[in-house]
Amino acid sequence: MKSLQTRPRASITWASGSACEPHAAKPMKLIDRFLFRQLAPLFLVGIMAFTALILGVGGIYKMIRLAEDHNVNILVVATAFIYKMPEIITYTLPMATLFCILLVFNRMSSDLETIACRAGGVGFLRLLAPAVVFAFSVSLFALFMNDRAVPASNMRFNRLIDNLKTSSGFQITNMFLKEEEEGQLKRAILISQVQGRRLLGVTIQEYENARPVQVVFAEQAHASRDDKLIMHEAEIYRAHRTAEGRPKNYTHVETRDTLELKLTQSFEDMLQQQKQSEEMTIRELRLEIERMKQQGVEKHIIGKKSVDFHGKLAIPFASLAFALIAAPLAMTPQRASSSVGLGVSVIIIFFYYMFQQLFRGLGGSIMNPAAAAWMPNIIVFAIGVYLCAKAERR
Repeated sequence: MKSLQTRPRASITWASGSACEPHAAKPMKLIDRFLFRQLAPLFLVGIMAFTALILGVGGIYKMIRLAEDHNVNILVVATAFIYKMPEIITYTLPMATLFCILLVFNRMSSDLETIACRAGGVGFLRLLAPAVVFAFSVSLFALFMNDRAVPASNMRFNRLIDNLKTSSGFQITNMFLKEEEEGQLKRAILISQVQGRRLLGVTIQEYENARPVQVVFAEQAHASRDDKLIMHEAEIYRAHRTAEGRPKNYTHVETRDTLELKLTQSFEDMLQQQKQSEEMTIRELRLEIERMKQQGVEKHIIGKKSVDFHGKLAIPFASLAFALIAAPLAMTPQRASSSVGLGVSVIIIFFYYMFQQLFRGLGGSIMNPAAAAWMPNIIVFAIGVYLCAKAERR
């Protein structure tokens, strides 16, 4: 315990008795406060470092290209940059958690503070507890960000980009629009390319009582300023349904040189109101999935949307999984620099997000969506539990 009291890095002075006495309530609280004070500043450093890393890899370049492609001023670019920051920060929170726990526990191990605590009867798992609480708090904050701040900021960012593309005549590809009446889907519109008001590769599926009744295809169409969608050489197909009401097949009915469809709102408003998964809250995603199931949407499309839903829950809790793997990895007998901790963090993060992309690709088709979204966390958690048990026995 002498080393714990004399080393400048570990200047903890206990009220009485042994510094790590197992049944001393005040020293244990002092250890908790000490670890929280050590973790917090390094956590902030980690957020700034990994945010700068993400921006340096591709974020700044994309903003510069945005300014060049659409000839916009720096204020618009700065606005787009601000809108994207919440999403970037939610990705850096688990990284920063991993980084700060690695460094704090590595420094304690290097300064022999962990050995001193073991001598006082304080095991590794008790030392791990404050780090787990810290990581769990970060996970809850990340969950709140992912459900509230990120969807709103992403929606503003995407609408800003859509406005720039539309005003500059830039092509928007694979646009999906929806029209609703009294909370029920009336019309689903899939457009391969949007060139201002000129539309290419248009598919329209019309619904009655949430059931598909007709599909219209057209290679070309345009959106008029009086809220009409005018389709050229339109192919019309009627839906035949099973006894349960699901679409069975479609029969070609007729071909029209020109087909006009009255929109319930302007084309610009439809573009503005469409939400992607990244723009939805957890509740909105859940309701969207339920509605897609009721409308008989293809299973693989629902599966992809379900992966997005579970991903909104799984990604924030990566911080908790990282805490379990970071602390035992840092408990090495030899001294290691902070650069080693940063290197280990980058390697773990790289493999985590590589597996995340792999399983997300498999989700909804080969794998269960929930399993696909949570599998990276489960793998890291299992490895962490094994390493923690091993460190406790050491």
